[in-house]
Amino acid sequence: MDVSFHRYVEFGSPCWVRAVPPSGAADGVGRSVQVEAIQAKVPVFTATADLLFT
Repeated sequence: MDVSFHRYVEFGSPCWVRAVPPSGAADGVGRSVQVEAIQAKVPVFTATADLLFT
């Protein structure tokens, strides 16, 4: 997992979290999901998580 925190989330306005579903190999190996939180049109954090299936 790789995470970057860009700024604090403020209480005064909504913070939207969006996850982009993985699109990888048909066998499910090596896929990753991207997650970001946005407040006032500015990213507050971004993350990429590698999904490993056994």
